[in-house]
Parts: sequence; C-alpha cells; structure tokens
Amino acid sequence: MRLIKTSNDNWVFHDPAITYDIEQEFDRATDEWRSGNIEIAETIFRDILQKCPTHIDAIHHYSNMLEDLGNFIHAFNY
Repeated sequence: MRLIKTSNDNWVFHDPAITYDIEQEFDRATDEWRSGNIEIAETIFRDILQKCPTHIDAIHHYSNMLEDLGNFIHAFNY
C-alpha cells in the first residue's frame, strides 16, 4: 500500500491488491449496512478482508459498523 498525492491537499491510499471486483463488493457492503442489512454487510466485509486484509476502507467501515452495534472490543481491534 502506498500513499499517493493526487493534488496539493489531497492524498489517497493505493493498494494494488484491491481489484475492481473487491471495490464492487465494498460498495455493496456499505449499501447493505446503510439499508440496515447488518448480517449481509458483515458477511461481505469479512469476505473482503479475507481477500484483502489491508483494504483500509473496509477495515474502517467494518469497525464503525461494529461500534454502532455496541461491539466495542472488536471494533477497536479492527
């Protein structure tokens, strides 16, 4: 994973392990979470993190979801 400057004040993380398919799964996981389909979202997030454990957005969103559910220890671990 590398941190890449895209403009004067903008930086992004780039991870070549994150494929288009994984990004599509990530989008679906966040949509399911926002729709209240927690079990589906959790399954997708876990699948993404199995395939790409350094997916920083999946780690962040999954941690936030766990925190929202009151699972503070697991959220902190992520």
